[in-house]
Amino acid sequence: MIVRVSAVVAFAFVTIIVPLLARADEAGYLYSYGLYTNRYDDYIVSVDANKPLGKTAPIRPFVDLYEYRDSRTEPGPNFPLILSDNYLLQAAGVQWTTPGGLRVFVQSGWTETFGPVAALPSGGDVRGGVQYYREWGANFARDRGYGNLYASTTYFSRYSDWIEYSQLELGRNEFSTKNPVQPFVRLVLSLDSHGFYWSNLTEAAAGVRFHPFGQRGPSFSLDGVFGVYLRGIPLPAGTKATYWDFRPTLTYGANI
Repeated sequence: MIVRVSAVVAFAFVTIIVPLLARADEAGYLYSYGLYTNRYDDYIVSVDANKPLGKTAPIRPFVDLYEYRDSRTEPGPNFPLILSDNYLLQAAGVQWTTPGGLRVFVQSGWTETFGPVAALPSGGDVRGGVQYYREWGANFARDRGYGNLYASTTYFSRYSDWIEYSQLELGRNEFSTKNPVQPFVRLVLSLDSHGFYWSNLTEAAAGVRFHPFGQRGPSFSLDGVFGVYLRGIPLPAGTKATYWDFRPTLTYGANI
């Protein structure tokens, strides 16, 4: 019953409350993705709606609604944090941002099981950390390159864990300014304070992204990934230090 109520609240927040708030200010974001990872034979879906409140200022309160659904979740404590959980988060907090892309935040909320089983039971959740995002180039200009950098260090009380994640992507726009095709390369570094081998890794990816519905619509990408585990040596029997993966991904993002 709690999960059904939370799902209704999530739907109302995204479809009714967020559009009303967005009329005056579009400093928030709605970001969602669904992917298939061939390595785990696993489907993952995530939706995140984050909305600052009040007048535009460096320090603002915000609300956050986050949902994560994984087709192969198993109960903890020994589970891949990044690729294994089913929960809905409802939270509020305070953030400090700069025009240069730096964000410092702290938030508190409640998580609830969202699916047949979650890695951890429902309960209170506190998060805080530092994020940095920068992009450059002409993102949709024909025959032009683009790039973006995202880096974060975040504490998750749900897992009693610090997680560091950094991503650099370089790409190029081909064929069209309305429906560009974007070949790209991406470098990823992921570390966590627990030291589990499955979430301490680096990856190099190459792929192509399609925008069949234009610049503001959802995009679809095909990613080939090569990864290396950085910690947890020696690895469990039968686990190699390197791996390959294929990840078709559907993504949609918008300012709200």
